[in-house]
Amino acid sequence: MILQALYEFYQRKANDPESNIAPEGFQEQEIKFVIVINENGQFDDLNDMRDEKGKGKLYLLPKARNRSGKNAWMTAFLLWDHYGYVLCHPKEKDEESIKMAKNQYKTFIDQINNLPPSIKEDKGINAILRFYEQGKADEVKKHPRWQDCAKIPGCNLTFRLTGETQLIPEREVVVQFQKLLLSQPENTNENTENIGRCLITGEREFIARLHTPTFIQGGKSSARLVAFQKSSGYDSYGKEQGFNAPISVRAESAYTTALKHLLASKTNKQTISDATIIFWAEKRIDEKTFNLENNFAWYIADKTDDPDLGV
Repeated sequence: MILQALYEFYQRKANDPESNIAPEGFQEQEIKFVIVINENGQFDDLNDMRDEKGKGKLYLLPKARNRSGKNAWMTAFLLWDHYGYVLCHPKEKDEESIKMAKNQYKTFIDQINNLPPSIKEDKGINAILRFYEQGKADEVKKHPRWQDCAKIPGCNLTFRLTGETQLIPEREVVVQFQKLLLSQPENTNENTENIGRCLITGEREFIARLHTPTFIQGGKSSARLVAFQKSSGYDSYGKEQGFNAPISVRAESAYTTALKHLLASKTNKQTISDATIIFWAEKRIDEKTFNLENNFAWYIADKTDDPDLGV
């Protein structure tokens, strides 16, 4: 029921021209450092995008792909990711972490190399390819600001061309390519056996094996609203993980985007002690009348005890 409500909330917001919810296949992502390169792939600068509170800048980027377990390194995000994937920087100095970073780095580069030729002709994508072909990743680590990035666990990075304000993963050619991916299963190794009846839409579509993590205060950053562990007693009829509760790739994208949007909202969320409360309306509210969806937080706000309040 809650998934259906979140899905319907996303559909309402997505069709509202005044809404700022992320379009299907994309997410607002905090980026703290940007690698600046020229069209020949030469490294020019490492920009620190953090504000005075240490928060990075939000960008609308291709949605993070689901990954977990020992083979998580086999999945990279499109043109952005943490320093292990982008720069082969291990999270620790032990041998296992170094090996993991090398695997992540290779996956990230292979994904870019495997993009369609028409995509790789874009000057931004081509510049990233040249950056890696020329082994310029090590130059980034020599920059004075690199240590600031390296100190941040899982520091996310991406690329921008010299003289431009738009990130390379924001370029139109990338946006159009990301939209094409929505009609495909989340893993190219998955086949038509993973097409099923979606519990949310009722349509036969590709089923999401893993659902997107949605961080809630007090929980783990990798926590998911819908998740099943392998071989943990939840498997049935030979089905594993998300296939136990079939939600289509599109519906999963919609409900998780809606949940993240609500959790980041200043009007649709209220935190009381260690509890996070989110709320929304079933349908669009007439703006000419009192907008309860935007003002409901007032009713449950944590106010200072005042016996005369409302008198």
